[in-house]
Amino acid sequence: MAVARAWHGTQEAQVDQGGVKPESDAIARGMEAKLLAERATELADKIDALSYSAILGNISDGPDTKEDESNELFGRVKGNGDKKNTGFADEQSGAALSNDMMWLCNVAGATGTSNTQPFSTGGDKGCPCTIDGAAAKYLESEEFWTALKATGGTNNAQDIARNWAVAKKICLKGEANATLAKARTRKPLSVAQALSTAVTRVMAAIKTDGKSKTDKKFCLGQRVDSQTCDGRNGATACVCYDRHRGHIPWSEKIAEMENQLEELQDVMTQLDQLRTEAEGLNRTRAQEATRAAQAQEAS
Repeated sequence: MAVARAWHGTQEAQVDQGGVKPESDAIARGMEAKLLAERATELADKIDALSYSAILGNISDGPDTKEDESNELFGRVKGNGDKKNTGFADEQSGAALSNDMMWLCNVAGATGTSNTQPFSTGGDKGCPCTIDGAAAKYLESEEFWTALKATGGTNNAQDIARNWAVAKKICLKGEANATLAKARTRKPLSVAQALSTAVTRVMAAIKTDGKSKTDKKFCLGQRVDSQTCDGRNGATACVCYDRHRGHIPWSEKIAEMENQLEELQDVMTQLDQLRTEAEGLNRTRAQEATRAAQAQEAS
């Protein structure tokens, strides 16, 4: 909008018998720029909402922006009074990236005690995202893992929120210390292409055949012989999408984000073109003003 106002200025259309003056052309382009800037703002708002929805889930029909125990999805993941966590290979799988990232980092026996030992060690108790524990340096003193299980897991949404902070920071190597709304300098089209590539890699990694004697199929994550992907004590870290039949909500939201980002890139390109044209018109106007002043002095 600031760019549009700069182009528009306070000039009024001026028309004479010789045709339209540069001032009126600048005003027309300023009005066009104003509409484009409004569209860019609208697209940016949609992309922002989709990103929160894809990562943190929804509240009714709107994105959930909270990353603490009040997050609606975290409340559903924690389960009920019998400490049975939900989210693994059921209706919560695919609901949001936060849910799936937590299950991918989770090993049922991996409850930690501090940020220096965020996961229990030994056997199959280390988080696949930081097997050597090096990523612990990104965690705050109160950040450590509480195991998610099909039975006997935490029933505290605050634990789930803490798990999300741990998963996010270790998987993103500290990048998550910034907010989700952190400003980026990459162009929209570049971001759209990166998102498409990332989703394609995730889909390619999903195992469609399941494991012998288990009903869990379309699983993503670590699969170990003699261990089934069921979220119990013997399980390894994974998330399954068999109940979705290929319908993964966060993936669809990212696809919509890609479309919005591509449109935003088009709008930005048009704004750049208008800026160039406006600069040319301003130069013409300045030249005409100079000539008029010189003519007045000569007379």
